[in-house]
Amino acid sequence: MKRLSAQISAFLALIFLLVTALVMVTLESARAAALDHLAGMAARSGIESVFAAFHTDLLQDFGLLAARGRTEERTCWPAEAERYARTYLQPAGGLVRQGDRILLSSLYVKAVDTVYLTEDNGKVFTDAVMNYMTSAGISVLLKETLERLGLFDEDGAASFNGTLQSFLGSDSYSLEDILGGYGDLKKKAEELIAAAGRTAEDETPPGEEGPPQEEKTDLSGVSFSELLDQLKEIKDGGILGLITGNMQLSSLSWNLPDRPSLLPEEEKLLHSGIARADYSFDEILLLGEYLMNQMDCYTSAENGQRYEAEYVISGKNSDREALASVAGDLMLIRTGLNFAYLCTDGEKMAAAQTAALTVMSALALPELTSVLKWILIAAWAAAESLVDLRALFQGKRVVLWKSRTSWKLSALSLNSVQEEGGFSLGLSYSDYLRLLFYLKAGPKTAYRMMDVIQARLRKLQSDFYLRDYMVQASLSMTAVAATMYLQYPAYRRLSGAGFGRKYTKTAAFSY
Repeated sequence: MKRLSAQISAFLALIFLLVTALVMVTLESARAAALDHLAGMAARSGIESVFAAFHTDLLQDFGLLAARGRTEERTCWPAEAERYARTYLQPAGGLVRQGDRILLSSLYVKAVDTVYLTEDNGKVFTDAVMNYMTSAGISVLLKETLERLGLFDEDGAASFNGTLQSFLGSDSYSLEDILGGYGDLKKKAEELIAAAGRTAEDETPPGEEGPPQEEKTDLSGVSFSELLDQLKEIKDGGILGLITGNMQLSSLSWNLPDRPSLLPEEEKLLHSGIARADYSFDEILLLGEYLMNQMDCYTSAENGQRYEAEYVISGKNSDREALASVAGDLMLIRTGLNFAYLCTDGEKMAAAQTAALTVMSALALPELTSVLKWILIAAWAAAESLVDLRALFQGKRVVLWKSRTSWKLSALSLNSVQEEGGFSLGLSYSDYLRLLFYLKAGPKTAYRMMDVIQARLRKLQSDFYLRDYMVQASLSMTAVAATMYLQYPAYRRLSGAGFGRKYTKTAAFSY
């Protein structure tokens, strides 16, 4: 009987042990599942809390969401994420030793990947701008912008863009070439006129004065030599003085250290596989809208402000150089469009033909009449363009395509404007800057836009560097928590958990 009782007691003890083990394993498994879930939530909370601390001035002034990802030591955001994760896990009973509770033995966060605004050759910044433009609803302005430019759809805009790029990119057509040609023409014309004058004097009998020589004039009575003098002045001194007059120009410099555009190429090309290599046309249009809405230009800048849009477009390191470069490009565009209009105006073409014939007949070179006619047409277009630019720089509008009623120069001289330049309808200076930006948009202009953003925010925060701000990141978090219900050394050895169970979680976030 005692033996049977002992067997029953042993059996019951074994049953109790098995039941207890089953209960403990069940409880530990449930606890492990809960801890696994908590670890995942802690990882997500950590990275989301980092990105919740976005730069408010960057968002307010430029509409861009970015969080500081590193300091000079480049160890900023993973440490912040770990701190946030610990804060999240702190209230969880069983993870903190208070009395006899179980301690969270370790927590470690490491960065898996980080994407900064200045990477991917400008595409990360461009995508951030696209997100802002579309979310802000500014993309609806594209249709109005295209209509204002006289380009009623994207196909027409792309075609016009290609035409202007071809025009400005031609090696055989530049402002320097045009003005240089005028200078050569003036020199040759003066030599021919002097030779013709000497011939006439030789033929005049001594003691007799020849009939008064009528001065050879241009299209409407103004000396052709006068225009050449004016254009020679432009070539020597630049067009900026003639366009801006006595207006005081900014003398500020963009030659600032640590600009995003000066970053090493290997840093710029990080994550170059994230996005497409080329900018689509809708991206170029939206970037142009962003530039003109967020940054100042010559007609909008107040005293002490830089010509930001001109710097982005030209890349020149001083405001004056940037403005002169933009003025030269606008001069080329307006000259080309004005030249194209003159070719369609029969009356003005006939006037140029008559003027050329008169001059060349006087010089006994009628075979060069056609050559001079086209030079006169080009000169007339260039002179009209200077009038257009004066109006644009005064904040007035100029139509893209001229007509007889909108043509300003009655003669081939800068002093023969029929009426003050500018129109109630047409394109403003900022609209023409948009056109220039469309022609030059690419990685270089994107980085110069970043230069402008950094320069402006450095006035508010002296240690602001755009290269330190990220828009996307991922982390790996490893947490180790000791077991609560299974504390036996044999279990630790068999399970491989050691003094705790390891929980590894990944999390990612992007704006």
